[in-house]
Amino acid sequence: MITKGIVVAVGGNALIRDKHQISVESQSASIQESSRCIAALVDAGYTPVITHGNGPQVGVLALQSANDQRLSAPYPFDTLGAQTQGMIGYWLLQAMQ
Repeated sequence: MITKGIVVAVGGNALIRDKHQISVESQSASIQESSRCIAALVDAGYTPVITHGNGPQVGVLALQSANDQRLSAPYPFDTLGAQTQGMIGYWLLQAMQ
């Protein structure tokens, strides 16, 4: 069976509906919307490879980390990058299921 592959890139900024009010709820709603589009591609016979950005999400956590008085030093960017990659990947997986 020959499958039609397609790459789907979901930008980190695309998940944020209001840059002044970044919330889990609004990002989750964007993920749900993206997932419906991805599901339509699957229904059309495509095999998607999904990738995503996470720049703004890293920025939010970096600011939180820098302002957390309980930390002796802010978390490093590579750690925050890994954290947000996992978070967005998890949200996508949950929405696709």
